[in-house]
Formats: sequence, C-alpha cells, structure tokens
Amino acid sequence: MTRACFLALAVLAAPPLLAQPPPPTPAPPVFASEAELVIVDVVVTDDKGLPVRGLTREDFVVKEDGRAQEIATFEAIDRPGAAVATPPGGTAPVTAALASNTGAGPERATMIVVFDEQHLSSIKTEEVRRRLEPVWKSLGAANVLLVSTAGGGNWLGRLPEEAEGMQSALLRFRGGRQPENPGKVTDYEAFLITARRDDRVLVEVYRRYLDMGIIHDPTQIDTGERQIYGQQSEQQKSMPPAGRSLVQADAEQKWSEARRRQAVTLASLQRLLNGLAGTPGRKAVVLVTEGFVHDPAVLEHRALVEAARAARAAVHVIDPRTPAALGPDAEMDNVVDSRDSIQLSMRQPREAEGSDAIALATGGRIVRTSQNLAHTLGRIGGELRTYYLLGYAPPNARNDGQYHKLQVEAKRPGLKLEARPGYFALAPAAQRAAREAPSTALQAALMSPFDAAGLPVYLAAFVLGQGPEGGSVIRLVAEVDATAVTAPESLDALFQLAKQDDSQALHATLTAPVTAGGGARIRLERQFEAPAGAYQARIVVRERGGPKRVGSVLQSVTVQPMNAFRLTTPILTDVLLADKSPLARAERKFAKGSTLHCLVEVVGAASLPVQAGLEVKAADGRTVFQVADSPISSTPPSRHWSIPLEQLETGTYEVLISVKDPSGKGVQSREAFEVVAPQTASTTP
Repeated sequence: MTRACFLALAVLAAPPLLAQPPPPTPAPPVFASEAELVIVDVVVTDDKGLPVRGLTREDFVVKEDGRAQEIATFEAIDRPGAAVATPPGGTAPVTAALASNTGAGPERATMIVVFDEQHLSSIKTEEVRRRLEPVWKSLGAANVLLVSTAGGGNWLGRLPEEAEGMQSALLRFRGGRQPENPGKVTDYEAFLITARRDDRVLVEVYRRYLDMGIIHDPTQIDTGERQIYGQQSEQQKSMPPAGRSLVQADAEQKWSEARRRQAVTLASLQRLLNGLAGTPGRKAVVLVTEGFVHDPAVLEHRALVEAARAARAAVHVIDPRTPAALGPDAEMDNVVDSRDSIQLSMRQPREAEGSDAIALATGGRIVRTSQNLAHTLGRIGGELRTYYLLGYAPPNARNDGQYHKLQVEAKRPGLKLEARPGYFALAPAAQRAAREAPSTALQAALMSPFDAAGLPVYLAAFVLGQGPEGGSVIRLVAEVDATAVTAPESLDALFQLAKQDDSQALHATLTAPVTAGGGARIRLERQFEAPAGAYQARIVVRERGGPKRVGSVLQSVTVQPMNAFRLTTPILTDVLLADKSPLARAERKFAKGSTLHCLVEVVGAASLPVQAGLEVKAADGRTVFQVADSPISSTPPSRHWSIPLEQLETGTYEVLISVKDPSGKGVQSREAFEVVAPQTASTTP
C-alpha cells in the first residue's frame, strides 16, 4: 500500500458511528456575568525589540471601547528558551513503543505553521520550505505542529531535538493554487462583480478581455490595419448583452471557486483553533498563504476571530510574495486600457485582504516576503516565552455578537506593547450556531499539538511482519482507564497514522469495536499496512455521553524496509487468548507473581535457522533472568518466551532480545517494563 496517510474510526457502541448526528461544536465562552473575565495576553518589548521582564499589574492600563478597566488578574510568563534536559539518574521512559497522556513533559512554546495549500502555489511552497531549514535549530524549545489546509495528517515536532525531522516533514506540502491566466478576471474583481454588482468593474474587465483577445469584439473598428487598443465604438461603450453575460458568467465561476477555497481554509483554521482552546499559554499560528479576498458577509471570519481569542492564539500571516508582486501583472501592461490601469493597480493588493484581516483582528503580524523568515519566526517564538496575562471583568454582561475594542497601555515610557485589538462578544445561540464552522471534538483534538488529558489514554505501536500488499503491518493498540469513564460502552475513538513526507492521501474506514479488555482498561485496536518511513500515530477518544471528556496521545513509529534484517516490535503482555497466543496490549506494568509473555518475529533473515536468546536486566544492569540462544526454524521465524515475575522485586526492568543469522549478523531489541504490586496492575481476567 503506497498511501501516505491512513485514518480509521473505531467505535465502542452498538449503533454505527455514521448513523449518529455529529456532536455540536463546543462554543467558546460567552461573557454572561461579571465573574467571567476577558483575558488579554500582552507582549512588551524595549526600543531594541528585546522582551521586558519584571513588570507588575500597576504598570498596565487596559481599556475596552476607550474606557479603563480594573485589572482583576495578572500573571507574568517567562519560559526558558532552551530545551529542558533530563536530569542524570532520572527515570528512563517506560518503553519506546508506548506513549500516554498521563505524564507532564517539559514546558515549551507552542507554534503551529499552517500551509494554506488552497491559496499557495507549488513554487512559493518550495521557496518557503527552503527558507525554513535554518529556523528549526534556532527556534529554541518549542512544540511545532505542521498543518495543511488541504487535509491529511498533521506532523508534530519537538524542537530543537527533532529539527531534521521537521525539515523532512515539509515534503508533505506541495501547494495547490494554480497560476492565474494573465488578463482573466481576478478573485477580487469577481467578488465586486458578483457580490457587489459593480458595473464599473464589469465594464473594465470587458474592455480588458477585448484588448487581450480573450473574447471576440463584435463591434471591432476595421481600420484596415491592426486593432487600435483603447479606441471604442459607441456599441462598445454600451457593452453588448453577449459580452456582459460572458464576463458575468466568468466572474460568477471565479468567485464560486474562490469562496470554496476560502471556506476550506477557514474551516481548517477553525478546527485548529478549537483544538487549541482549553490549554494554557499563548500560542502562535503562522499562516503561510498568498492571501484571499475579504468578504464582510462571510461570518466565519467572526467565529474564527473569537476562536483565536478563546485559544489565546495570534494568527500571523506570511505572504511569500514580495510587495511588488501585488502590483499589476507585467504581461498586461501593454494591453490594459489606460483608463483602467490605475484602478487595477489599486485593486491588486486587496486580493489578500481576507488573510490580512484575520491577522489584524487576532493580534498577529503580516509579513510580505519569505526572505527574513528565520528572523520573523524567531521573534514570534520569543513572544511565546515572555508575556503578560491581564484579566478584567467586562463592564456589562455581553452576548450581543458585537466587536469591542481593546487597548493596553504601559505607564512606563519607551515600551512597545502588542496585544489583540479586540474581541467579539458572542451572539445568542441561534445566531451563533448559524455561523460556526462544523467541527467535532474528535477532529479538534486531532488538530491540536497537545495531548488531550480529559481521559487517561495509552497507545502502543507494533511494527510487525509483511502484509498482503507488500508493506509492514502496523498494529496500534490503545487502552483507556475504565475507572475514569462515565459510560465505558459509549466511547468514540479515532486512530490516525500519518507519514512524515507525504500527506496527500487520506483513507477512512469504519470498523467494528474491539472488545477484548484489560480489566481496568478499555482496549481498542486498529491495524494498518504501510511502506517504510517515519510515521506519527494518534488516538483520540471521546465520551459520547456524560461530561463528554476527550483524551488523546501521539506516538512516533519507524517502519524499516521489508528486506532489512530486523525484529518485529516485541509484544509484552500478561494475557493469553483462547488459542494461547499473547494479546498485544498498551501496558507495561505487570503484577509481581504473574507471568510475562514476550512474542517476537524475525524479518529479513538471509537464511535459516536463526539463533535467538533473551535477557531480563534490572535497573542497575544485573541480569535477573536469561534464556540461552537457541535456533528458530519456523516460517516465519518467531519465538514466544514466558517470564515468571514471582522472583522479581518491584521496579523497572528491561527485556533484551538478541538474534543472529547463520552468517553471524545480529540484531537486538530492547523493551522496558515495570513490576508492580498486584493491586496496582491492570490485568485481564
């Protein structure tokens, strides 16, 4: 299977998922009382552009609609710029094959780079990709999520340690915007003709179509020589009905396509911002785009701005075109009627007003070139580490849907402040529902760079042998803490497997629930087949009823070539199925006194039989259990060991599996596990 990204749905309920209406989009907070605060995040720099630390509540003045407000809450944020190192002697990770959302990682800045492939050409995408290479190593400690508005799986990088992987992940973006035909009606002209019924623009486009030969001139003046551009007959001035109809049809088609692309971009941004809501701290969304038209009638803009406020995210726009590129097309200079050239020049920059409006409304900046991309993102990254949070109660309970201006001032002279310019107080529910982009809690969690911690979730990824289509089988096993679930029989789950360098293909399948349990754990399983490469697997689980909590976790997966001499990911489990085969589980804690089963398969051996042996080592390096090397002659070669845990003390251990082929070539695999007291283990009856 050569698909780049796989997506599957698994549902723990009898009714099929598709038969149920999607859950409503969680609405951002409404300021319904004085107890609910408006939170404003403020970046303060000096005259050299360096962050200013040490300010207090008394150093700020916050105004709403021109009136000073009492600052009720104040917090100064100052994160370290370097990655947090693991202290010597620290606890080793439980296993490389297991991930969970139950532990807290180092605090990092959060940046999301969105490639707006709906409005980004392949040439500009490649240019941005090249200019991003030096950014990853200079950005400091940060979680960076790469997203495309064209769909596909996202890619999360933890910087600076995964800098090389981030650059490789940029190969997934190719740009989908097609080059414009010179002289044809532009998006903004189509908007004016179709949405604003601007006859003046319609006449200008008609003249340009005539001059460029895009349409035939039924009233062409026959001078016996070439057509004289800009000279018109009386019939031309009144524009024949046939010409009007042709230009109108062209404009309507152009505007319809522009609206479609814009709707996809806005919906993608809306889902992303919804996924960021509820997590603390300031975030930066960097939208790489060649821009789109701003239509005030598009209410999604308002919902998106409010979602950005709820997520504490500023949307910055990187337009890789130079300012000169926003002027008239050089190919049109000699044929555009002189009466129209000034108007055309004035309209050209308005092609990007839609994306610019989002940046301005959310407190982001607009950059018209990609040449200083490293400096721009470095500055944005610095703003994510040092800033201030100011909270105040709005003067009146507001749910009128109106925009309210914000202004933050510093009492100290010489300081520069950056904050969002205002917010929308949400309208009543009926009006709000009409303009919110459709999004489910599962989709929002899938778009987030954070692991959702509403439900404790564990995910193990097992890279197994060859599948029927020639790729490696990847088995994803997730377990949810049943004690934290209100209704275990009513869970929705979403598995995703995304390839690092390709996001164009997306495959979705509805599967039957997997009910094999883990005692205090609810077990879910999904199996894929994929070619060699680097992947990220993700599981999102949501309660359908009750508090509707969400849990998610991300796990990295590496698939080696099928002809490589390797071991499959060892299955460690204390559960045997009816046929005595080990049950793969997302569990690495096993009760003292139980039996640990270990199953592994050898792939790509040049010849048989291979020799395989096993050791169990304690945290201090001592070998506490060992099985000597012995030949494996089965096809495919596999080995199942049973390890009694009765004699082992509670603590952390490591299974070391060694395999050699007849030529002496060898491979090893290491998997960590923990022996715990019987009452703390999660076993299956």
